[in-house]
Amino acid sequence: MTVLGNSAGDYEKWVCTLKAFQAKFTYSITKKYEVWRLLTAVFLHNSFLHLFWNMFSLSTFAYTVEKYVESPKNYLWILLLGSYEGNVLSAILRPYTVGVGASGTIFALLGVLLIWFWVNYHRFGDNRQIFLVFIIVIGVFSILNVFLSRSIDAWGHLGGFITGVPLGVLMLKPSEMHIETKLSPWRNLARLFLLILLVGTTVILFMKPLPD
Repeated sequence: MTVLGNSAGDYEKWVCTLKAFQAKFTYSITKKYEVWRLLTAVFLHNSFLHLFWNMFSLSTFAYTVEKYVESPKNYLWILLLGSYEGNVLSAILRPYTVGVGASGTIFALLGVLLIWFWVNYHRFGDNRQIFLVFIIVIGVFSILNVFLSRSIDAWGHLGGFITGVPLGVLMLKPSEMHIETKLSPWRNLARLFLLILLVGTTVILFMKPLPD
């Protein structure tokens, strides 16, 4: 997710245009009750390059996630809840920025993919440590990129990711006994965490006064 703050000139006009097209903006969500902005912002992007990288990221691993969740309906829930929570957390912690993009959705899929990697770790054989190092390196660079860039919404990414992890526990297809054995003990905790996360952050968003 990309965020845009207050600026001048043509850039300010662009920010106003994105707001008019229902980008994420906390005041509009909590004071005008335009709650649909928590999802419509996903379909907006700040530039062609922003759109390209989001689509490229989706194309690299979204199919894997879709293939291993139990049903298309569950896959849709992952997309919706990851998008929603990413924008909610961003709206709470970056209330005076305009946010657009599907990065929260992408990070939700990454959270599911992390659980998939965990339950299938043994399948990678002798190369599993190489894959693990690769994932760690990609994760570290992603985190650094998020937190070092002022235009990237770290909280939107985090919100999507911490939603995707419990959804992975709940929605991955238990195609083999070892997968069910690994996931089953964590399902109740995942449900509880997801409920507290979604309800708690939504309540905070609408109850917390906007800072001066």
